[in-house]
Amino acid sequence: MKYLIKFLGVLGLSIFLLTSCSGFNYDRLVQEELYKRKEAKINKIFETKTKLELPLRTFGRDFAYIQFKPYTIGIYPIQNETKAKNIPLTIQRIILTAGYKLLSSPVAYTRLKFINVNFLEDRYYLTVYRRGFIPPSITFSIEGSITEYDTIVESYNDFSGDITVGGGSTTTDAGVSFNKSEGITVLTLDLNFLNKRVNALLPLGYSSNSLVLARKGKGNAFYLYLLGNGITLGRDIYVINSTSLGLRFLTEFSLIQLLGRVDTLPYWHCLRDRNVKDDLLIKYMREEWYKLNEERKLLRYSKLAKLYFGYYIARYIPTDIRGRITFDIKTKEGKNNTIRLINLLKRFYRLEKTDFYNFNAYLYLWKQSPFCGYPRNRSLEEYFSKNINERTFEPSPKFDPIMATVLDWSNSR
Repeated sequence: MKYLIKFLGVLGLSIFLLTSCSGFNYDRLVQEELYKRKEAKINKIFETKTKLELPLRTFGRDFAYIQFKPYTIGIYPIQNETKAKNIPLTIQRIILTAGYKLLSSPVAYTRLKFINVNFLEDRYYLTVYRRGFIPPSITFSIEGSITEYDTIVESYNDFSGDITVGGGSTTTDAGVSFNKSEGITVLTLDLNFLNKRVNALLPLGYSSNSLVLARKGKGNAFYLYLLGNGITLGRDIYVINSTSLGLRFLTEFSLIQLLGRVDTLPYWHCLRDRNVKDDLLIKYMREEWYKLNEERKLLRYSKLAKLYFGYYIARYIPTDIRGRITFDIKTKEGKNNTIRLINLLKRFYRLEKTDFYNFNAYLYLWKQSPFCGYPRNRSLEEYFSKNINERTFEPSPKFDPIMATVLDWSNSR
């Protein structure tokens, strides 16, 4: 009887422990599965979204706002000019997606069009024809290629020093430093912006940037560096599919840089960093300025005037009036409005004694311009609120709904 009682006791205790462990293990497995699902959702989001999501939209809006005519841009297939066969050639689709992000405001959608073009079909027209629909001609095109894909470090070693990257038309020298990285991969993307009417490259119509991707330890954390002409950007990415996200970030930034260069815009304002600038662009602007006649210089000023007007002044003028204010220098009203606004800006910045067409004065106003809502000058806002009214500018007979738009500061900080 004693042995029977002992046996039953041991059996009961064993069953209790086994069921308890099973319950504990089951609960742990459930928690791990929920965590994996949650992480998978987060990773899926980061595969398609980068920190340039909002800047792309604001860039597209401001770029379109200051134009005086619409842009129709064809996106051509990106070529793989490396020996690597494992590069995902989805960059054309990424560029198109970035283009659609640029169009995600009413202003940009009105002035810009991006078209998916295949090399096998007519370069000047849409690739998809519909009954009764006449495709528009492509004014400009974005073409490019992957010119470098290489793994430069394959072991756990400190890596520090100056490197030269870029396998295409340009190279970039940049100082980078990685600590105990496992596999540093460099991928270079070259993009070109062409006038399709004459099939010629526009001045500064190129962008050559390199993505440097380094695994941080043995986990799923990565360092991402973007190296370009005079530009170095660092990003930390904590996602599994880091190569995909890095490629998207590289492509989106290259598109912003490309469009910013061809229209001589301080596109780095979208990155909210005063220390980042494109030295090559500024050097080109300085050399070009002295070759321009006064009308072309005034055209440059007119785009600045539109930008300052949209951010700082439009809110103080009724919609029906500001929609008829133009800065198109081909009209008398536009020319007078441009000169009047630039003189107001020069008075605020104490540049009124400089010659109107002095490059340094223009460059200063250009650097201070609130492109992408940055930088924001509160004192200038107060200055305009006291010196601007609905009679300051000459209205034109034609109402422009884009000029009736107030550019908000929601993307500034």
